[in-house]
Amino acid sequence: MSTSDDNASDGMRINRWFTDQGVCSRREADRWISQGRVTINGVAAELGSKITAEDLVALDGKALRPRAQRPIVIVYNKPVGIQCTSDPNVADNIIRAVNYPERLVHIGRLDQMSEGLILLTNRGDIVNRILRSEFEHEKEYQVELSSHIDDSAIATLARGVDIGDGKGVTKRCYIERQGDTRLKIILTEGRNRQIRRMAEVVNNHVKRLERVRIMHIRLGTLARGQWRHLSADELRELFLVLDLERPSGSLRPPNPRPRSDRQDRGVPGQRPHGDTAAKRPTNRFGSKPSARPARGDASRPARKRTPN
Repeated sequence: MSTSDDNASDGMRINRWFTDQGVCSRREADRWISQGRVTINGVAAELGSKITAEDLVALDGKALRPRAQRPIVIVYNKPVGIQCTSDPNVADNIIRAVNYPERLVHIGRLDQMSEGLILLTNRGDIVNRILRSEFEHEKEYQVELSSHIDDSAIATLARGVDIGDGKGVTKRCYIERQGDTRLKIILTEGRNRQIRRMAEVVNNHVKRLERVRIMHIRLGTLARGQWRHLSADELRELFLVLDLERPSGSLRPPNPRPRSDRQDRGVPGQRPHGDTAAKRPTNRFGSKPSARPARGDASRPARKRTPN
């Protein structure tokens, strides 16, 4: 339970949860909360309290079980300039850019000047499992630096460095040279502006940073500013990796229509062309792999056009 109002990833407001579950209106929920009839994990709820999928809500001492929610997970190719926040006062927030017709939250962040793969979902349990650092889920980046980096500096960064965030030395990571100033970096943790701060430790600066993979999920050929649903195979693999109970029913992605209130800001929230799920490379850090190889081609066959 949280009373923070920082961003949507912290959870859902308790009154919104009541309406989403079809129990009552927000106003009615606020009245029940003010009367002390609502508890979260056995503690009296407060107006503005937030909950996650792991919290237990009760009304008059009777537990309210959340309705089964069809999992939605989308891959978004975030352009530079889009901010990973749900704050409606931020013009270029990621929720407005994606423009999905149902409520989603972003899983983690990419800073405003970074681009590439970010996941969004309607399931709080997926958010929590992916962000928990002890699982060491791999995240792969393509990095271009402002100047040459020598092999000794690469080795230093790979072993771990203190980036000055008060959390000690970074975990060991995999770094592969791909040119005089270009690197492939695979992290198993996610600190604020981590790669940029790592570059500064060796007197360099990041010129361009793109995330291309999270666990077994790849950005592939997805166009910048576009999004796609996870395929059934990718979603099934995700539930397996995160040790979550597989939802019943079809795992085929929904076919939503764009919201009618969409405002075109140059980053269209459209369904993209099909993409494929690639096999996850071997974990290079000696830790338990974060996923089994993806099974088969996750792309969907093209629809046949019916002649007029």
